[in-house]
Amino acid sequence: MDQPPVDIVDRHRTAYPCLAPEYCDTCAGTGALVEAFVFAELPSGLSLAYCAHHGTSYLERLREIALVVIDHRHLVLLREPSYDASDSIPAISSRTDSRPA
Repeated sequence: MDQPPVDIVDRHRTAYPCLAPEYCDTCAGTGALVEAFVFAELPSGLSLAYCAHHGTSYLERLREIALVVIDHRHLVLLREPSYDASDSIPAISSRTDSRPA
């Protein structure tokens, strides 16, 4: 019996995929959690995930070397943010000098 196809987009299977988005491999290196919209599987078996920004940068080369490329950039504006909108960014102090307060 043949094996079922492997879905490379769902690298980390979860019960609630809409609550656990895949993150950009490049942005994750900087500590940022940016949702991925471009996915690729390389001949080595390595799968990659990129945000729309990095996916656009790498797309041409990925199409040359990858076995499979999945481009979901058209969904960027259709998706709800994957963060809690009640999260606030800490205020930045208006002090411009380096003297202690």
